[in-house]
Amino acid sequence: MKAWKVFIFCHNVIWDEMYEGDPGFSPKNYTFLKLGNHYLHRNISKDYKVIAESDFPISWPSPFYAEITGMYCVYKNNLHRGLDYVGFSHYDKEHRLIGSGGKPNIKELEALRIQSDMKQQKLDRPTNITALINEKLAFHCPVHVSLESHDFKKIYSQRVLMDESQPDAFVGDGINCIDRILDEYNSFFRTSYTLTDVAKDGFLNMCDCFITPVPLFEKLMSFLVPIIETRKLDFYDSTRSHRLQGGLLERYVAVFFALEEIEKIDLSIVHHYSKKLKREGSSMNYGIEKLISRTFLYDIVTDKRHKKELLKWVENNRPCPPPHLIKQSVVKDYARRFSIKTLVETGTYLGFMIRATRDIFSRIYSIELDEVLYQRAAKKFSKYKHVKMLQGDSGEVLKNLMGNLSGACLFWLDAHHSSGATFTTGKGKKLTPIVSELEHILHQENADDHVILIDDAREFTGENDYPTLQELEKLVKTIKPQFVMSVQDDIIRIHRGAQ
Repeated sequence: MKAWKVFIFCHNVIWDEMYEGDPGFSPKNYTFLKLGNHYLHRNISKDYKVIAESDFPISWPSPFYAEITGMYCVYKNNLHRGLDYVGFSHYDKEHRLIGSGGKPNIKELEALRIQSDMKQQKLDRPTNITALINEKLAFHCPVHVSLESHDFKKIYSQRVLMDESQPDAFVGDGINCIDRILDEYNSFFRTSYTLTDVAKDGFLNMCDCFITPVPLFEKLMSFLVPIIETRKLDFYDSTRSHRLQGGLLERYVAVFFALEEIEKIDLSIVHHYSKKLKREGSSMNYGIEKLISRTFLYDIVTDKRHKKELLKWVENNRPCPPPHLIKQSVVKDYARRFSIKTLVETGTYLGFMIRATRDIFSRIYSIELDEVLYQRAAKKFSKYKHVKMLQGDSGEVLKNLMGNLSGACLFWLDAHHSSGATFTTGKGKKLTPIVSELEHILHQENADDHVILIDDAREFTGENDYPTLQELEKLVKTIKPQFVMSVQDDIIRIHRGAQ
């Protein structure tokens, strides 16, 4: 079995219905890659793997380069290493086949696209896309799989320009971008292909949606990276009026694959161009949600959303991770069981835990790394004199705070970089400062009465700066042998004795 992964580009939403028909859809073969700094709305009960460009040391900052920034991130940070095949797709592409599984029938493809998108009809087509991909990769070696094929003549006749004499023109009479890209391909790889060679398959692999052998992907990126990093395409859209950089790079990818001598198979899937940007289960659009995010209305909307998430979680037999209302109830329960009146939180985010427990504790300290989220919370809770906001890396701020704490404290540790949340959170020296946080807490002189709750137990796998659960327990036992550690509902619970 070939090792392969498809990175699904997303911006502000993940629609479950795009993948629910594909029984093989899982984190093994699919990772959502969030582009830009938009809000990301998704069903937290789904076992999706979500990462973001900002999670990695190298990324491309310009939004005008569209999905190619995701490919750049994957390549530059070696996220494709260890794979035989690497692929890319879009969040608005449904796992419903309209391609032939072989050489594309362009007329049939275009007819089905009109039916599915313009008429918004549900197609009666296969949805076992993962199984089809496995089959093609197993029996065709090597092979390039196109997930979005378009008629060459249609793309060429769009007359998208790359013409030095009219640099800010989008379309029209002049040097067609396909011709210009062909010249650059020949110059870069020292070949002598013609336009006939580009058109020989009858189709172009568009929208940066494909699965291809890793060596071919690396060859592609060796061609594209200098173009991206020199920003040479900015010349053709200097005012960024058309976001042409991304559109041109999409055509660079298409021409590259058209000229590569490799077996090509069409597995085009439905692309919902006209799908509205609305969150599942809500009539509120993102513009409105962003507008009210700093008003009291946001809390009302959030309360309703949290209740719906709880009901859905129960209906789905309590999958991991639990909704936030469960986390709030655990914190409240431990505060009552151990008669603790001081809460220390790392990772304020939008202040959900503070808001839920502000009447339970007589003193609350909350540490937030991200400046924007810190300022938002500081303003929101300024009227509560017992709530103190602190800004900075909790791995460092907590060390200073510990000297000012007295008596038993309940620690809610949830400070980690998150790209799959509604708001992208800050990233410190490490993706999670959990080890240094624990050491600061456990080494305090009066630490015996503290209770420590750590969110996201599922992340403790030994990767991304997280220790394993076994390593974490060893650390606790080394410093505090009398402490016990347990895990329930994705929350690690550490305290003295078995209370």
